[in-house]
Amino acid sequence: MRRSLARSCPSPPSQHQLDRGSRRPSIMRTARSCLTLAMSLVSLVLTTTPAMAFFNAGVCRQFGTLQPFRPPQPTLSVSARRAAVVMMSDLDRAAKLRQEAEKLEQELKAVQASRPKPVVTEEKPAGPTPRYLSFEQLKAEVEQAMASSAVVDTALKQLKESGALTKFESGSAKGFRRYSAEQFEQATGFPPQDVESGGTQDDLKWALGAVMAASSLAVVGGGFLGGFAGTLLVYLFLLIPITFIGIGSVAPGVISVFVVLVSNLLDGKAAERKTTHQAARFLTGYLLGLPIESVKTDAEGGTTFIKYYDTMDGNFKDLGAQAAAGPGPEPRKKFGQEDILGHAVLAIAGSVAERMEYGKVIDRQADFLYLVALMDLVRPSLRAGQKNDLVLYSALTAHKLLTANKGKLERLAEKMAAKASLAEIVAVMES
Repeated sequence: MRRSLARSCPSPPSQHQLDRGSRRPSIMRTARSCLTLAMSLVSLVLTTTPAMAFFNAGVCRQFGTLQPFRPPQPTLSVSARRAAVVMMSDLDRAAKLRQEAEKLEQELKAVQASRPKPVVTEEKPAGPTPRYLSFEQLKAEVEQAMASSAVVDTALKQLKESGALTKFESGSAKGFRRYSAEQFEQATGFPPQDVESGGTQDDLKWALGAVMAASSLAVVGGGFLGGFAGTLLVYLFLLIPITFIGIGSVAPGVISVFVVLVSNLLDGKAAERKTTHQAARFLTGYLLGLPIESVKTDAEGGTTFIKYYDTMDGNFKDLGAQAAAGPGPEPRKKFGQEDILGHAVLAIAGSVAERMEYGKVIDRQADFLYLVALMDLVRPSLRAGQKNDLVLYSALTAHKLLTANKGKLERLAEKMAAKASLAEIVAVMES
């Protein structure tokens, strides 16, 4: 009975059996983990490009009919596909719009580059407030200023600072540029030879031609008369061209003076020409702010004669004395071309005014001797072509100033002919 009960009731497991039972689940879990890791490694190797290519190539060689392995492609729904199509079309339109915008930007830059750049002018400091005075008031103020200052230029500058003078120093001769003879004639209406020194040479040529013509007629007349009277006439008239050529080769200035005297006698307007000449010199010098040396009445014509200094630094003789007292071999102070532009305009203004008023310039030799002396001051020395360009520029600048103030030029000539004082002449310029 006891044996049957013992058989029917299982005995409790021993400690060894308990240990073996507890190890089985842990072994299974470890094996399962290793298998999972191995499968992951195989999957990773197969999904890489070289491994996948090797695997596909091996499969194809082995079986021949198998297709290369391709990773599964994600499937999109209809709405997702439509959204993708719309997105691609939007991207295409955006790219086209970007290209059009870049093209428009390039065209805009090209248009802006072709447009002239705006000229930016520096703002000049505000000058004195002008005081509009009558003729008599201006005359009184100028007389008072000149009485208190021994230097005319200083008195005029003080009046300008007070606002009484507005025309003084209002012009400019700066900004030299070259002009051709055609441009000069187009701007002035007459060729440059009419006011250049070449015009004097033309007068001498005409004088020589007249002497030769008279001598030829004398020879013809002597042959026509015959006898002693004809021979004497021929010898007497032969002395004329011989004397003309002899004096002209030794002292051509004497011939020029003779030609001027004869031309003035034939013209009959020598006094008017001289007054206009002096008025033009004063007008241009006043507008350019050149320093005045003296004011006096011409003893011959009875006109007011206003003399300017030869340069901004004084007369030629003063410059020579200053250079002689200082170091260096140069006999005179050196000037740049811009330094003499104002006085170059002054030198030729009288000849330009004569050509404008009377159609011809008779006496221009003194003006060009002064202009040549001015150009000799420039260092480095000017070449012949540069001197000619400077003469054209000076003449054209003088023509512009005289044309813009033609009415004042006529009134100045009248006042100077009436022996007016400097105060009256300045009042004419400013009124």
